[in-house]
Amino acid sequence: MELHILGTASARPSGAREVSGSLLSCDDGIAVIDAGEGFQMRYAAQRKRLKTHTPSGSLRAARIDVVCLTHGHLDHTWGVLPWLQTMALDRRTRPLLIVGPTSPQVIEALLDGQPIPEDAPPAELARQMTSWHSLGAVSEHLGYDVRWILGDVETDEWVELDVATGGAVRLPTLPQPEGWSQVRIRPLATQHTVPSCAWMFESKPKAGKFNRLKAAEL
Repeated sequence: MELHILGTASARPSGAREVSGSLLSCDDGIAVIDAGEGFQMRYAAQRKRLKTHTPSGSLRAARIDVVCLTHGHLDHTWGVLPWLQTMALDRRTRPLLIVGPTSPQVIEALLDGQPIPEDAPPAELARQMTSWHSLGAVSEHLGYDVRWILGDVETDEWVELDVATGGAVRLPTLPQPEGWSQVRIRPLATQHTVPSCAWMFESKPKAGKFNRLKAAEL
């Protein structure tokens, strides 16, 4: 696995660091972990650096299969919508999975076809995702399929947003990125002022290489 950290700053602008955004590259594909303001510019700059200094390295957008959001604060999400639209301009066709945490109250409201509770945080991911839908971030406009997944990490309850109805459908488990067989994504509960989580990437155990010469020396 390779982890490319594109930003670690907090919400307040900093001259030395950018806001949150990282990419994890593995044999199965690439995962984006948060995408704050200006994410696609930092992503493009990192790709250019790799081409210059590591010719064998690659962070092609076509290999990105999942966006894992840790929570809804805008310094972690503000770059998602413009980046989705840029990939549409680039004629992306590969499906994309977008996952993030929410609260049990929001899940219940979505399943019942009710509005998002008024006491939900302004940065609630369900609010943002529905806003992105209204601004064209839907499969029919983007030209590629996007699955919008929200879950309560504590209870492991997951739903998929239904863009057509504004409601949601309950899922038996957290979906995994399409085509991934060696690495699984798993959320870990964290403490914050809004629903939040960390993301773990677990790879399947691999058998080590048998060194016959070393074994003979034992």
